[in-house]
Amino acid sequence: MSLGSGEHHAGPSELEDICRTIVRSVGPSGSNIEYALLLADTLHKQAPHAPDDHVFEVERRVLELCNSTGAWKDVLVKMGYKQICWYFHS
Repeated sequence: MSLGSGEHHAGPSELEDICRTIVRSVGPSGSNIEYALLLADTLHKQAPHAPDDHVFEVERRVLELCNSTGAWKDVLVKMGYKQICWYFHS
């Protein structure tokens, strides 16, 4: 659980800023995109009765940013997002 402090805590941010930070950031365990999308996927599967609108909006916007820029295509394909372009343009 985050206490909202520490040297890497970004503090309060707008959704767009959060998503852009996720798309451009990488940590010791991999891209932040993987972390954010795996978190959302786990919540979809394990807690469908308790949706987290903020996490799901971050998921949607991160995927949109990746789709529009072509960023992290290899990571997204590895995670199963093989047809991301069709997902957002259908």
